[in-house]
Amino acid sequence: MLIEFQKGNRHYEGLLADDAHKSVKKLDEFRGRYTQMIMGLHLNGKSIGQGSLCRWRGASTKKYLQTESTQLYKGQRNKGHGIVLYIFLIEIARILGAKRIYSSRGLNRHSRRMWAEKLSQIYDVKKKAGFCRQCHRAFKHGKKPTFFIDLQEK
Repeated sequence: MLIEFQKGNRHYEGLLADDAHKSVKKLDEFRGRYTQMIMGLHLNGKSIGQGSLCRWRGASTKKYLQTESTQLYKGQRNKGHGIVLYIFLIEIARILGAKRIYSSRGLNRHSRRMWAEKLSQIYDVKKKAGFCRQCHRAFKHGKKPTFFIDLQEK
């Protein structure tokens, strides 16, 4: 699936593809818990980063996705490209028919800030307490939360 955005002289393209580099067109193509579909982000024809989507590992429904392993390549950070990367991932999930999109459970401080501050200005971002992977108890005081956006809300 190809998604495009133009702002001034910046022309962004994002293409979500599977391991065989075939375009993803349906939510049903996310098979199993660990299938990741990778989206390459391009600016004016040059590859500047990537991010992936996979089924959310805590869901019993197949309609929840999560962002995973987003990155901008060296020399492309702190230029506003990260917000475009996340918006593309969220909008592709919406187009595919996902009901909800979650952040990764292992966010670094930059991605946590992206969800908490920047994406919350555009979307209705909700926060869920993080939990220990060994005992599954919620962390106290909102330490390492997981964020999500309901995509079917009006």
